[in-house]
Amino acid sequence: AGLSFFILGIGIKTAFLPLHFWVPWGYPAANFPCSVLLAALCTKVGVYAVARVLPPLPFINIMGACMAIIAVTLALLQSDLRGLLSYHIISQVGYMVAGVGLGVTLSVDGGLLHLVNHMIYKALLFMSAGAVIFAVGTEDLHKLHDPAEKPGATGKVALWKTLPVAFIGALVGGLAISGTPLFNGYVSKYLLKTAMHGT
Repeated sequence: AGLSFFILGIGIKTAFLPLHFWVPWGYPAANFPCSVLLAALCTKVGVYAVARVLPPLPFINIMGACMAIIAVTLALLQSDLRGLLSYHIISQVGYMVAGVGLGVTLSVDGGLLHLVNHMIYKALLFMSAGAVIFAVGTEDLHKLHDPAEKPGATGKVALWKTLPVAFIGALVGGLAISGTPLFNGYVSKYLLKTAMHGT
């Protein structure tokens, strides 16, 4: 009788659609160290609760797929750096929820491995974004430029040349989150893809 309430409570924590609005509102509003911790831990606790508390249900599997597709579309529409990363968290959590909701051993393993992988590379992406925002002074993707650049200068210096460590962190995090082979995101996404294809 209480299953619907468990789904509602865990769904808020996991950012089920349409209960996801706290993620893009809260993560960009927090200071840099807090947003790194939020990105790494907050929604992942909800995914773990889905795996441990809720039974495998088609509703949860479909919810995860919808989260993955809709949230990544909303991420593409963002002009705010941490807003983009926040919506992308919802999308990646969708992969985890879809795998755990399927209930097959391989999909649950892939979802929980993706949970651990996501904690690592999303924290790295938020730290890199924090370094860029701190150096440049804005989160607007259209206004990012070299912080040492003089106003009115014609020769623009690439931001990656000014902040090479943040660039390397963002590059590694970006390759991992996109599932590029030899990076940790590839392994968990491959497990999820194999499990979904086999059912």
